[in-house]
Amino acid sequence: MPDLKAEEIQRYLEGVLHRSVTVSRMVVLGSESATHEVKGYGYGVPLRVDFQVDGACRTAVFHTMSPSPFGHEHMSDRAQQLLWDHCAFNHLPNHVRSLDVCGIQPDGRLISIGKAEEFCLLTEYAEGESYSHDLSRIRDTGAPAAVDLTRADASCDYLSRDPQEARQ
Repeated sequence: MPDLKAEEIQRYLEGVLHRSVTVSRMVVLGSESATHEVKGYGYGVPLRVDFQVDGACRTAVFHTMSPSPFGHEHMSDRAQQLLWDHCAFNHLPNHVRSLDVCGIQPDGRLISIGKAEEFCLLTEYAEGESYSHDLSRIRDTGAPAAVDLTRADASCDYLSRDPQEARQ
């Protein structure tokens, strides 16, 4: 997990709140020491951020989730949970509100994703049709064609390769 700097949190909050923000204090919850940079900030450690916006003092908490064998092993599992929390917190009576959900880039930059209704993936282009068309045809006809068996064999070969050899 990259170090979190007050300047980066301030930039992020300004983007979320659309106002000028001044971060005055950051404290790892459970610790008493305030700082302007949190080195070694870890997953699952809540970070309290005190800041001023439009002359008013406000406080927010950045929550992360630790990888664990309870359905949070992969980053996508943790992202799903945090996105669900973001939506649910704002519908539960007498619950703290979620202001946003963000991503932490390797360089420590924070990016907002809380207003996203869907996500997309940008990839390179390759000629051909999606394998999903073949699967739909097999589902609809109930029988694979000869080409489907050839493709299944090629898929098995691909999946059984040594990952080190596959990169060469």
